[in-house]
Amino acid sequence: MTQQEFLSEDHFLLTDFVGQRFYQVEINTGKIWGTFRPNAFSTALAVDPENKKVFWSDYLRKEIRSSYLNGSQATTLITTGPEHAGRLAVDSVTGNIFYSAFNRAKGNHTRSYIAVVSADGQSRRMIVFGLNSPRAVALHPGQGVIFWSDYGPRPVIERANMDGSQRVPIISTDITQPNGIAIDLKTNQLFWVDGVRHTIERCSFHGMDRQKLLHDPFAQPMQIVLYGDKLYYTGWNKRGIIVMDKADGGNRRYLMESAIFAELSDFVVVWSNMQEKVTNMCSENNGGCSSFCLPTPSGRTCACTDRVLLQTDDRTCIGDLLPALSASSPEPKTDSSDKTGKIVIIAASISAGVVVVVVSIVLVVAIVTLRRWRASLPEVAVGYSPHTSRSTVTSSSANPSTTDDIRTNIPSVSVSSPMSVLNRSPCRTQPANQRADLSYLTPCFSNEYASPDEYYNDDDAKLD
Repeated sequence: MTQQEFLSEDHFLLTDFVGQRFYQVEINTGKIWGTFRPNAFSTALAVDPENKKVFWSDYLRKEIRSSYLNGSQATTLITTGPEHAGRLAVDSVTGNIFYSAFNRAKGNHTRSYIAVVSADGQSRRMIVFGLNSPRAVALHPGQGVIFWSDYGPRPVIERANMDGSQRVPIISTDITQPNGIAIDLKTNQLFWVDGVRHTIERCSFHGMDRQKLLHDPFAQPMQIVLYGDKLYYTGWNKRGIIVMDKADGGNRRYLMESAIFAELSDFVVVWSNMQEKVTNMCSENNGGCSSFCLPTPSGRTCACTDRVLLQTDDRTCIGDLLPALSASSPEPKTDSSDKTGKIVIIAASISAGVVVVVVSIVLVVAIVTLRRWRASLPEVAVGYSPHTSRSTVTSSSANPSTTDDIRTNIPSVSVSSPMSVLNRSPCRTQPANQRADLSYLTPCFSNEYASPDEYYNDDDAKLD
């Protein structure tokens, strides 16, 4: 398909997860047009309206890829490491791509997060940690806020500033599987679909004025899109797009339905005039930031790639990657004295940890040595008296009933061993056939990490 063949009027762009193909759908008529094949099990789409580019996630390869809308110059933007890339959202002001990533690794420990990557893929920064199963992501660059859904054991929809600060939950009750979210930039309302409850609801940006618009018991809603005064949604078990009134959920109908679809996982709207122009502190000269300019309600935060320090001017990122020192989540750098204080605290924490480990090792060695010494003592060392513990010898001649075999000429010896005294000691609790094994004296230390910064000390979890 050439650039001229791509639809110029307003349309939807859909991804078929199983069919591994993108489709265009005219918004007014529902007519379906084929596009290029990404050759990927794509779970998410996002469009850069300024540069007419499309981004998608590759579930199996754990990548985020990009190309022009006609499929030309397809390339891998980033590899997300051990995490699967989830949903995507493009900041229309800076062109940065925000995405969710999830991975339930090492038992019940989760390494899921929300991150931002530059349009060229050269810089990446994690902004929110400690998530369970994040999925949908939505941005309001004008207000500098980001929304996301998490369908883990405690389902929730949360909001934070686009630099990751001031994270707060806004919907945490009567919610099970929030698969898709969308925001109305004009009314400041949040819409979401619940795949288990089969509902579509909305509320304010602060979680107030909650209202249920639809209960569709025959759908497992997956994604939701707002366009004009209409609301559009699709689901895992729906082979099409359903449209209804945004105000009250009325006039519900199929925009289109086709058997060519296998499993629609995501769709976005592509406008002919793209989006209404949004401005913020990052609009001019990237807000004066050398790397990431992340808008906030009160202005903007300059930020660097993970493990690169922001310089004292709070604008410039210069230097090589630093080793991960802290177990706390990284925060926007705002003051040079604050950076120095954090480094001192980190160094003190490391020193204390080293002391604890050394003392523990010394104690373990001492206990093991003492145990081995006690076990090697001669039998006369504990309560042994030749007068009370004499050996008694009984020959076969003393017992005429003894069977006459090869053992007849061997005396039977019965010894009351002083080691029985040791065995009655509360310190000797193991069976006799295991006394030589002192491994039970060694305490168990768990080195499984529980914070995002420690990814960088795990070779399997390093991000490229």
